[in-house]
Amino acid sequence: MTSEIYRVTKPCNNCPFLDNGKAIMLADGRVDSIKEELLQGGSFNCHKTVYNLDDNMNETEEQELKMCAGAYQFLKKENKPNQQMQIAQRLGIKELRE
Repeated sequence: MTSEIYRVTKPCNNCPFLDNGKAIMLADGRVDSIKEELLQGGSFNCHKTVYNLDDNMNETEEQELKMCAGAYQFLKKENKPNQQMQIAQRLGIKELRE
């Protein structure tokens, strides 16, 4: 099994964690508060899986909640895996190359 079963494998073009000028507009300070929640063990799901959207932002019935790849990369960089990541590791779920 690979990590794609519990998380999106790469950040969306408009992921709030990307600094590419295309990130979803969130309230001032919201990304910082999400990061703080993550560092305290929380999780953050990809906006496309929360609202059942495909890569083109069209509604679909096929998706399930998955961890945001940007949030995942942030936690990996900080060396602070959250519970979801720890469970996957314990189950032997193989991580994809970044």
